Amino acid sequence: MNRMSAATAAQAAPRWWRPLTDSLLAPSATAIRRWSMSGLVTSILIILTGAAVRLSQSGLGCTNWPDCTASSLVASGATGDSLVHRWIEFGNRLVTVAIFVVAIGLFIAAWQYRDQAGRRRDLVWLAAAQPAAIVVQALLGGIVVLTKLNPALVSLHFLASVALVAAAVAFYVRCQEGREPGRPLVPRPVRLTALGAVGAVALMRSIGTVSRAPARWPAHRTWRGTRCHSRVSPSSTPTSAGCSAASSSPCSSGCGSARRRAGRYGSAGC
Repeated sequence: MNRMSAATAAQAAPRWWRPLTDSLLAPSATAIRRWSMSGLVTSILIILTGAAVRLSQSGLGCTNWPDCTASSLVASGATGDSLVHRWIEFGNRLVTVAIFVVAIGLFIAAWQYRDQAGRRRDLVWLAAAQPAAIVVQALLGGIVVLTKLNPALVSLHFLASVALVAAAVAFYVRCQEGREPGRPLVPRPVRLTALGAVGAVALMRSIGTVSRAPARWPAHRTWRGTRCHSRVSPSSTPTSAGCSAASSSPCSSGCGSARRRAGRYGSAGC
């Protein structure tokens, strides 16, 4: 009855809209494979746009969330370089909206799909994991912006994207297989080695995300992204080369060298 009602709704749609409604409300095996490919491609796309945000240092191009700025939902306002960063970050948000729409369509198609034995619950769960991962990723992205690119949260935000791609790949593989349990094609030591490699790569990516924290975090990186400590004693001898204790660049070569030459009572380390 459910399949008949879905087919009736698809037939009632306009002619130009019917191919989409057919693939969504009464999908065939071919339509499910196409939906799975769409979900996989868009999931990979969010990784690429996220990399563009990171490499261009546009993580704070939009300083607010869910709005881009305090006064605008979209990237607008200032011109010049700041606007470029704003549009890169806002473009990443637009891609997230697009892949969420595709993920919802994939879930509906997986729910409506029937083979000879009925609904494929394994496909439904894998399809449901994709919009759920996108929601988690979007929420983490908002927290990342509000916390000014906290490295730990940036790492979790990236791992949510990886989980999304993993669910999309699993769905793409499973929709081309039957209901029978999987049969190992390689020996157990090979499978264990592969699992160990996956775990090592996940750990490396997590640590790498934190170790490459933006210069804005933490706030004490004030001189060209370098952490500096000034340890000049009040009783130290006067510094040379006209460098005062209030110099704006304690790690610059001139002032740093002069303070190191000032004597054993005062030093500046970077």
